[in-house]
Amino acid sequence: MLDDAWRPDRSGLLIRLSEDGGFIFQPLRDSKRILVDGTSELIAQLVKARMPAYLSLRTRPGFTHALVHLNRPPFEHAVECGNPELIRSFLESAIEFGHQAKTDPVRAI
Repeated sequence: MLDDAWRPDRSGLLIRLSEDGGFIFQPLRDSKRILVDGTSELIAQLVKARMPAYLSLRTRPGFTHALVHLNRPPFEHAVECGNPELIRSFLESAIEFGHQAKTDPVRAI
């Protein structure tokens, strides 16, 4: 469904399927620029369609990523209102929350 511009090496974003049939958006570099400025419309469309949408965000080196579920009332309300500024504001908050989350250390297998 997405053209070559969405390839991870070009977009800086890895989009993968979640276990519940939704989508996980994992920025490979500058989270805010990629998710807020470049992907907010796509994420909003998925949430509006009631498709599960998540952000996978780095925390600290050597620790697992935080997974932030976006299908929650504050974000869903912003999407239903169709207010792009409110949508971007909630994404910025979700990104900050994810980056600050306490996650588990990565363990070698």
